[in-house]
Amino acid sequence: MPPDELGSVRGDVVSVETQPDSPRPYRVTLAEHRFAYDVALLDGSDPPELADLRLAAIEPGTPVETRDLMAAPVDRLARIAAKHDRRDGTAHDRAAADRMRAALAERFGLDPADVDLTLSSREAPDALLVPAPPKRRRGRPPKSAAFYARVAAAARDAGTDPERRSIARGVQARAASWPECDGPPPLSTVERWLKQARKLGLYAGPRATTDTTTKETER
Repeated sequence: MPPDELGSVRGDVVSVETQPDSPRPYRVTLAEHRFAYDVALLDGSDPPELADLRLAAIEPGTPVETRDLMAAPVDRLARIAAKHDRRDGTAHDRAAADRMRAALAERFGLDPADVDLTLSSREAPDALLVPAPPKRRRGRPPKSAAFYARVAAAARDAGTDPERRSIARGVQARAASWPECDGPPPLSTVERWLKQARKLGLYAGPRATTDTTTKETER
């Protein structure tokens, strides 16, 4: 999953991977950057400085543009690599696994003890990323399948009413007393409900018609 889908702030460190057999032993991935950064530290530099830097496309085939070169935070990449270089590998992997285990458990509603996870930076694994929680939509929450089943039942009931003016009007009148509605819902809303009920396979009756459509049909 690309870093820009994780819900991170641009520039956040997504992962630091060790590449033992590479002349650039650290790959740093930052949120919302189109390229990861393969870096090597300048020996003995203090503060840390980079001796080598290579851009690695996150999406294969991405061309390098001037903005990508300008976006590379060279000094910060040096500090990130130096901090990773000073860590004890085993302790770091264990702590990273604990954090990842807790994040996965929280994201998917699991007991952390049930999440079997180990990390080894010495094996240079692919970055393990936790998806961001689904974005909350504004407005009312989505209707349940049970709600649309009730809409379908109301439409079928309205279809048997000899005095009905339209299916939508019949559903509108019946929905006025439902706890989800504050009085009769707009006809456009009712028609949207019926459309969704058909989509879910809950209603196969005639399409909703308003008074205007009904009168034109009767002419």
